[in-house]
Amino acid sequence: MVVYADVLIALNIFVNYFLLLSVKKLIKINVKTLNIAIGALLGGIYALSIFLENVPKPLQLLMNICALSVMTLVSFRPISLKAFLKYILCLFGVNTAFAGIMLAVWLFFSPKGMLYNNSIVYFDIDIKLLAVSTLVCYAVLRVVGLFVKRASPADKTVSVSLVNSGKSITVNALIDTGNTLKDAFTGEGVVIADEAVIKSLFGCSLTAYIEKEKSENKLNIRLIPVNTVSGETVLPAVKT
Repeated sequence: MVVYADVLIALNIFVNYFLLLSVKKLIKINVKTLNIAIGALLGGIYALSIFLENVPKPLQLLMNICALSVMTLVSFRPISLKAFLKYILCLFGVNTAFAGIMLAVWLFFSPKGMLYNNSIVYFDIDIKLLAVSTLVCYAVLRVVGLFVKRASPADKTVSVSLVNSGKSITVNALIDTGNTLKDAFTGEGVVIADEAVIKSLFGCSLTAYIEKEKSENKLNIRLIPVNTVSGETVLPAVKT
């Protein structure tokens, strides 16, 4: 069977895009479509490993884990190891489901024009048929995601009261299990707020408030260590 590299890459980019999109919907993370597209592109390039012959199973598994790791880092930009593990496990599950279906089709039906090797699938089929099939798989995953959401515990959105110098505001907050930021002095969790919330609470921007507190020699200013895929930094914070 003749396998065309350009068709192989294009098909896997298409499939990977919807698999990554499924992960985004399942775990409800806000990432740019461009990031997902780049992750799908890298996955499409990795599909060239289908040309490798007699790859030992342990090496094949290691290659797949490395590919999933790169796709996870590029597509979802996890800010912590915990978030990374959550994202990659979800991506692994979605890929396993898709690969399992493809393997079953290949083993039981051996359709003409289909090749499965090194966990990579190649279809010598009409692109319109592949598009419809992929969209159907995506729809199924979305339905599964809706059922999982309904079966999950209570809504993760809660009301939070923030207090500073006698002034209090109440805002809606999302309980983000991927946020592991803590105050280095007290070990308490850190609330990440947008500029509008900060201005409502402090009456000015965070930078202006910190400068004011520093000028009065107050000790409620914090620097929160942050680790991201792009490096390490610190976030300014205020203990209210």
